[in-house]
Amino acid sequence: MKYLDEEIAKLEKEQRRQKLLQEQPVKPINEEAKAYPRQEETLNHEEIIIGVKNGFLDHEIIQLNFERLNILNTGISLNFPKDYFICALDTEEHLVFNNNDHAINFIFNSFEAKETFSMTKMKTTMIQQYKDMEIPVNWIEDGVMNSRQQEVNYCLFTNYVANGVVFNFLAFLRTGSRQLLININGTDQRRDLWKAIVEGMIATLEVES
Repeated sequence: MKYLDEEIAKLEKEQRRQKLLQEQPVKPINEEAKAYPRQEETLNHEEIIIGVKNGFLDHEIIQLNFERLNILNTGISLNFPKDYFICALDTEEHLVFNNNDHAINFIFNSFEAKETFSMTKMKTTMIQQYKDMEIPVNWIEDGVMNSRQQEVNYCLFTNYVANGVVFNFLAFLRTGSRQLLININGTDQRRDLWKAIVEGMIATLEVES
């Protein structure tokens, strides 16, 4: 898993770099928590997923329009709320979207697959990396999501930052010789909402034949 570990490390480094490059200050996470307290009872998971699939989500917390996004050079596309984000980086291997007002980030990383993916090894490595940085991590879940055409491995965990707690949702899928790593992160108060949105997005995933 050495190669994938290196790519994850690059992804985390790029994420930190993007935060430093942002011209406008990000709304503090504790302010975001006050504006959007977690109210799991208001979230109908299935309705959110259906809304994403249909291309429009009208929820009391958020309204989103979705359009097809072709992800880098992978031949993979899915429904994505482009208008909600600013594209902060677009290279051959990285695609980064930010919404600073609501402290949410989407990072796509495509690279040559040199080994078979193992969630067990990845989890062990990730937890050790955060431990080395003395950052407490709460591993919430991991498993497999079904898209239209293939299985997608994913994991969800939280970690502490200077002004609160953030969630990290990582998805891993392979097409041909390419591995795609998707990282969604933001304030933990919106974890349940974005988990449902991402599940809807994954359900719309298509791979060119």
